[in-house]
Amino acid sequence: MLGIKRQPATRSVIGAGMRVQGPCTFSDGLQIDGEVLGDVTAEGGQPSVLVIGEGGSVQGAISADHVVIGGTVVGPVLARELLELQSKARVQGLERDVSVSWSPASPTPTTQRSTHWPLCWPGRARDR
Repeated sequence: MLGIKRQPATRSVIGAGMRVQGPCTFSDGLQIDGEVLGDVTAEGGQPSVLVIGEGGSVQGAISADHVVIGGTVVGPVLARELLELQSKARVQGLERDVSVSWSPASPTPTTQRSTHWPLCWPGRARDR
């Protein structure tokens, strides 16, 4: 209905105060409220959602169907279907050409004419 797909359940959580070093692979849904130092990748073949809470952070590449960022990400972001940026999102990396939504309080991403465009928070991408 209206092209909206049912989101997979969040089955795994990296809680506040927890630090994971190294790559993480998940299926269905993953909520990150702690810190991940490594890549976070959804297994293929089924819908996936990755939620990074306001207190969560990832330093590494991210890949999932639906990505919701409320915390900090340093690294490339591949959201195959939808990337949601919440008001306190801070992202330094690249995002593929997909639908992007952000809350009204979020800074507006700067776009360039290419299939990739930089997302830089805090501040904005500067023209060179």
